[in-house]
Amino acid sequence: QMGLGFASAYDPQTAGQTAVISEFLGLLALLVFMSINGHLMVIATLAQSFALIPIGIQSADPTSWHKLAQAGSIIFSSGLFLALPILVALMITNLALAVLSRAAPQLNLMAIGFPLTLALGFASLIVALPYLSQPLQQLFELGLRSMIGNLSPRML
Repeated sequence: QMGLGFASAYDPQTAGQTAVISEFLGLLALLVFMSINGHLMVIATLAQSFALIPIGIQSADPTSWHKLAQAGSIIFSSGLFLALPILVALMITNLALAVLSRAAPQLNLMAIGFPLTLALGFASLIVALPYLSQPLQQLFELGLRSMIGNLSPRML
């Protein structure tokens, strides 16, 4: 939305091109995950899962599909809530540029709109970054709790 869709970097994990901002936010999420000792929590959760669900042939819990759908809805809504402030700021910027282009059609909208959208996108990203660590930490903890079956519908 910021206009950086063409600025992409090669991602060796997906063997394709990814946007630079998404690569930055992915590295930021990895940094938060490592800072809360998430890697150690994953190993502890994995060890605890063997005690909860012993190795062997067992039938699946009948509510497991509901829990999976609930986890998917929490992931989708959390992603929407994390991206919504920046998306709203960029939507207001694009609406203002649309009104400006109708009011003054002689303005070169490509020369004004692209730098303005880019600057406001980066400014809103800079404002939103300090508030991003707490929801990410809650999402990681919720994911680890859901790995052992303690999924609660508590949102961010």
